[in-house]
Amino acid sequence: MKILIICNRFWPPEVKNRGIGSVFQLVREISRRKIEVHVLTALEKIADKDVFLWFKEENQKYKIVFHVIDLRWFPFSGPLHHGLSKFVYLCAAVKLHFKFKFDIINEFSESPLFFFPNVVYKLLGVRTIHTICTNSVWNFLSVPLVWRVGQILDKVVVTSRLVEKKLLAVGFPKNKLTYLSFGVNLKKFKPKEKKNDKVRIVYVGKEDVKRGSDLFFDAAKKIKGPEFIWVASAANFSPPKINLIKGTKNIAKIFTKVEIVVLPYRSLEGILFEPQTLLEAMASGLAVLIPNFPILREITDGSVIYYQPKRTTDFLSKLKKLIKDRNLRSILGKKARKIVEERFDVNDSIRRLIKVYQGN
Repeated sequence: MKILIICNRFWPPEVKNRGIGSVFQLVREISRRKIEVHVLTALEKIADKDVFLWFKEENQKYKIVFHVIDLRWFPFSGPLHHGLSKFVYLCAAVKLHFKFKFDIINEFSESPLFFFPNVVYKLLGVRTIHTICTNSVWNFLSVPLVWRVGQILDKVVVTSRLVEKKLLAVGFPKNKLTYLSFGVNLKKFKPKEKKNDKVRIVYVGKEDVKRGSDLFFDAAKKIKGPEFIWVASAANFSPPKINLIKGTKNIAKIFTKVEIVVLPYRSLEGILFEPQTLLEAMASGLAVLIPNFPILREITDGSVIYYQPKRTTDFLSKLKKLIKDRNLRSILGKKARKIVEERFDVNDSIRRLIKVYQGN
């Protein structure tokens, strides 16, 4: 079986975006199952020599064939950038198919609007699968033309139950829809008994108001006693009273040394799939503090502490509660681990995705 996976900005966790890294985690495992995997991706303006080296190493290690479009010269941004870059991907995919004769083309994107290139793939006689990697459903989903194109596909995979429900509610064929969580490596992320005298609190993410980093920085100023740790891929400054750790590569090890994870999202815009850091924290048996958003409630099912998103005082109050109550942290951590074991094991995700590829 030959599969072409199309994923823009296909950065692994070691290089940049940990959300896109979820796709790569699956691709690595699929390549180990005697399936010939090709990946069509692109380099954006932020790419450097390390990325080229990484692609070469992964080719050799996992036998994944990368086909990389260089878009660092691309002069556009916003919707025009997305539209034109999709056309570039389409041309590249067609050219690759004539050379390698793929059995399946699986495109990962943030929007059903990008169903349209699959019409061309179907005309080539290829089995087409589209994975919608988002936690929200755009307004244009109700446009009949989008639905018609979507129904041409052999399968649409969604990574959120909320998106699945929304699609079914507006009439998308149930037999063409599959839910797939990208999951967590439960051997890598697992609970470890803490022997810390001091409570350690960690925030993982960039400095961004939408991610609520300012809430974390403010808490470090106002709450005395705990150690506050900020883990970021890149940071231009080190806030006072916060221990900054650059790079997320060792996040599993970091999680063995902390008690509380705060993910104070103000918006889930740009968060692909289930927020990966949330699942990893739950798998590590940690107490987690998150805003009371429907998608997050769906994932966590009462195994974390929720605060009202627009109430800073509620965030601080709930955080203080977690800091003081060791028993509560233990109860939440155990419940979170159980949920991940039952619903978000990456090995189950891989098995389900292979079944989709096999037409089951």
